[in-house]
Amino acid sequence: MREQYEFRLLPHAVAVLFGGQPAAYPVATVVRGEVGDKTYLQIEELHRGLQERGEDVAFGGWLIRRIYSLEERAKATTFWLDLPIQNASLEEGGTSYDDGGLCAECGIGAVPTEPLIARTSCFKGQDVVCLLSGEILISEKTLNVLRDAGCSGFDVLPILESARESKVQGRSMKYWLLLVHSVVQIDKESTRFGADPFDLERRGSCTCNVGEIAGYAPLSALRISGGFPYDIALSDVYVGTRRGLLRPYRLLFVSKRVLHLMEGAKLRGICAEPVL
Repeated sequence: MREQYEFRLLPHAVAVLFGGQPAAYPVATVVRGEVGDKTYLQIEELHRGLQERGEDVAFGGWLIRRIYSLEERAKATTFWLDLPIQNASLEEGGTSYDDGGLCAECGIGAVPTEPLIARTSCFKGQDVVCLLSGEILISEKTLNVLRDAGCSGFDVLPILESARESKVQGRSMKYWLLLVHSVVQIDKESTRFGADPFDLERRGSCTCNVGEIAGYAPLSALRISGGFPYDIALSDVYVGTRRGLLRPYRLLFVSKRVLHLMEGAKLRGICAEPVL
């Protein structure tokens, strides 16, 4: 497995790394390479120094891509579906929440109540999506693939279009809220979570009587404890934070069989990473 990085460096960081004055650089400069190369280590040193002095950060955004060999993917029996967060939520669509079990500190525990309403036009035909509010929606095509193959461990609830979108003609793609019953335990000893690739303190982590947030995002390849005797399951921990419409969410895992079904049906929005 190889890891490639992408950082959106801020002007003052670019000036330190490559010379010149911050004003000479754009708002963000994208740099890419292999994790552990010279530039990566320089960015790490600069970022840690800035954080320790409480001055600033070196970058405004980052992305780590893990690239697995064909052999590694072939050996894996479980896959994490890394779903990009869509700029939509049930709440903005008009869905109400039952906040009886909500933790006011970390934001987990709220449950959407029917009718479930969402602004689906921003999904752009994706078949599996994760909302700002943390829920996972699947298209009717995805639902048919899972049901036809006899997959178990989940239920669905229908999603209605928002009042504004229901007036749009020619739209036929239907979505369902995915309710997953099985839970897998993340091996937190071998899986890193935090705010950025250089975070050693698991920033964003917290535990309450509702559940646990492991950190803002996974920072390494995911590991689970025990086997995976399921078709589909969620992580026992949440990731993310509560900010406005944004809520923490659980990670979605599928078996190799289910992934092959999804890929064979050419479902859109599927980005799978093996759990080794």
